Amino acid sequence: MIIHLQTPITEDAPVKTASKAEKSTSISYKDKVIQDRLVMLFLFVATFVAAILYSEFFGV
Repeated sequence: MIIHLQTPITEDAPVKTASKAEKSTSISYKDKVIQDRLVMLFLFVATFVAAILYSEFFGV
């Protein structure tokens, strides 16, 4: 007795779903650069805020 565990896959169905998934989840290069710059700016500002708070609370 043979049990088939895999379901049959049509020829064009996996290609269509993969291309739709890639288009919906892919981020353009310009958006990625803007996101990276915002992260760097946030870390830059957070460093100075942390230094100011540290000096205020600990009197260094």
